[in-house]
Amino acid sequence: MNIIYPEIGLRESEHSLTISTTLRKEHNGKWYLWKFYKQWKLQENSDRQKLIGQFHQEVYFTIILGIVQEDITNMYGNLIFKEDENQISEIDRIKKLFK
Repeated sequence: MNIIYPEIGLRESEHSLTISTTLRKEHNGKWYLWKFYKQWKLQENSDRQKLIGQFHQEVYFTIILGIVQEDITNMYGNLIFKEDENQISEIDRIKKLFK
């Protein structure tokens, strides 16, 4: 059950760690989703717990400070911010998970 993030992914290889999630944010009365990821090159002594904590902190700041702009695209021409099909508040979304 993904309570905080609608989805989360972890991909680890011998030399790298990638964590990704989908964030939700309200803008002008609509809820939008966007992919967020962070990748690290791993060293022998890399502290994975610290990296996961750093990821969580960056996600939090992105949700708080991030600005939704509906017309921004990625390098492939796809919209970065996609309108969420499930137009309910985060509180209602989390309540629904526990029913």
